[in-house]
Amino acid sequence: MARRRGAGAVVALVVAIVIVAAAVVGGNTVGKQYAEKQTAVTIQTRANLALPPTVKISDSMFSWSVLRQRFDQVHVVIPALPVKVLDTYLRPAIDVTLTDVVASDMFSTYVAGHLEGTAILPYDQLGSLAGNVSITPVGTDKISAQITVPVAGTQIHGVVTAVPSIDSSGRLTFTSPTLSVAGITIPPAVVASVLTGVLQPIDLPLPGGIKATSASVTQNGLMVGIRGDDVNVTRLI
Repeated sequence: MARRRGAGAVVALVVAIVIVAAAVVGGNTVGKQYAEKQTAVTIQTRANLALPPTVKISDSMFSWSVLRQRFDQVHVVIPALPVKVLDTYLRPAIDVTLTDVVASDMFSTYVAGHLEGTAILPYDQLGSLAGNVSITPVGTDKISAQITVPVAGTQIHGVVTAVPSIDSSGRLTFTSPTLSVAGITIPPAVVASVLTGVLQPIDLPLPGGIKATSASVTQNGLMVGIRGDDVNVTRLI
């Protein structure tokens, strides 16, 4: 999400595998375990994490993959990755998988054939991103926000409920809004004019060929699906 402190985590994930390749002399199991550990430490350092992430390399012939400069799959889970989106600092939980990662140019360039994963943004952080409002989940597909809006010159406190989704431009949007004031549901014809400037679409400027594809409500936060093809992870920083 935009150029940020944690943007180098994916690059470090692949680079670290190659850095430790020369030490892989104990076969597939030992070499892979060593690479996973060193990769986690590298990500922790580059992304300034309090604890190392979980890293899993899924490759049946790891030693051979080092020689052919192609790695089947790398899965990384980061509980809280520091990022900056639209001047707002966030710490989403990241779960991403890189598949068919190819090294070239003497291990200086890395391209993932496919990248897919999720970013779970806690609701307090989503509220900051949406304009400093208090957001909570409602059921399995909606969120609600405590808002204050001007109506006829008077500040009115209410609760707006909407369905979060990702539009064709990769923006986070809030559709099918409803508004209640003092427990009374406001007619739909009035809602649009009252909610002007509230829960507007949010740009999610993701780096290098990665796009937001979905948004779903969970109890832990808003889960945003991300994916990309032929992602040059070397250029993510």
